[in-house]
Amino acid sequence: MVSTAGDGYGNYSKSAGVNLAYNEPDIARLQANNYMLYAMQNSMGAYEYAQASTSWGGSVFKIGCEDVYGNCHDLVKDSGCCDSRSSSGSNWESTCCASCAVMNGTDECIKSLQEPICEDLYTNCGGYRSYCENPNMMFSNGQSIAEACCLTCK
Repeated sequence: MVSTAGDGYGNYSKSAGVNLAYNEPDIARLQANNYMLYAMQNSMGAYEYAQASTSWGGSVFKIGCEDVYGNCHDLVKDSGCCDSRSSSGSNWESTCCASCAVMNGTDECIKSLQEPICEDLYTNCGGYRSYCENPNMMFSNGQSIAEACCLTCK
């Protein structure tokens, strides 16, 4: 059960707690709800904390970077890294900012986000699979088939 009592910043949500800590840190440190969320966050993994604390709202990474949905941790975990470079990749960065910040901080995502993006730029790339190994085969715009159809050629 979550209290609907207010703290001067609207409620006892994670977002309100972060705003209180930013604006009035001395008061925030004395608030039991903030203390409890802090203890939870520092004793659990990021995913477990997000699951256990959904009643207090979406996770907050920093002011201006919070999850709009209470299940962002699941949405982001299922889609993998939040990569805005890819049209077929994650679209969660704007609505699940905090979960994306945590996910993109993992070793796997750090490595993945440093690699060039690999996607098929054309829907008919499957028909060019046999040309993937030939660096001289290019589309009329001068782009190699291996680059333009990276996912197919991988």
